[in-house]
Amino acid sequence: MAMYRTAVRLFSKTARNSLQAPKSRSALVGKKPVDPKVPFEEACRLADILYSILSKQGPLTTAGCWNHVQSQGFKSKGHMKVILKWMKERNQIRLVGKYKNKKVDDEDSMRYATMFFSEAAESVQTPDVDESESD
Repeated sequence: MAMYRTAVRLFSKTARNSLQAPKSRSALVGKKPVDPKVPFEEACRLADILYSILSKQGPLTTAGCWNHVQSQGFKSKGHMKVILKWMKERNQIRLVGKYKNKKVDDEDSMRYATMFFSEAAESVQTPDVDESESD
């Protein structure tokens, strides 16, 4: 009889746990598409603005993006972040950088960049040597 109670108790716990919501936000990643909270045409217009800024200025943090687009139709910085996530979901932009526990300066943070941005091309610096001076 005791074994029967134990089995019932174990099955009841697993059934109850499976119906509960996940405890971490990471469990929800990829489950529901990002809603840009504006009509599709408006979201495309705002995405084009962000894409052109990222392609001209290079990789930018969210604060850097906000400095460039404050007066271009975004409701708030949070709205801009939603559009950035929407663009990332549609593979228009990507995150560049390394995850670290402590951010020492701006170089340690994650930045948004276009899909065709190459970190290797940016890190290679061409020397500014004038050929007429070397003679």
